[in-house]
Amino acid sequence: PIITYSWPARFLNFFMVIAAVGVVSVPSGLVASGFAEIVQSKAKRRNGQPVGAAGDDWYELRLAELQGVDPPPSRFGPTIDRWQVAVNEFLNGKEGENGVTTWTPFSFFSRIFI
Repeated sequence: PIITYSWPARFLNFFMVIAAVGVVSVPSGLVASGFAEIVQSKAKRRNGQPVGAAGDDWYELRLAELQGVDPPPSRFGPTIDRWQVAVNEFLNGKEGENGVTTWTPFSFFSRIFI
């Protein structure tokens, strides 16, 4: 070590290390576990195996329910609604009736840097 620590400093450092590990590793483990579950459920579905957990593919099912449904109006007014639609089209493009997504040239090149 660069310096020698007294026993109170070592005692304090022990708890600082335990707290640091808890702050970093526990949330990282939770995120990694959730990601692994999603990947496994997608692999099962792709391979034709039954997917049994209650939370599997909930996002895709909810998205399918909401297709074609207009979003609720913003409580901040129609101007904010227009801004939200404009930002969504800038980031995600605009899907045409033939299913092809198109972007403006500015948004296409901006996506490179996002």
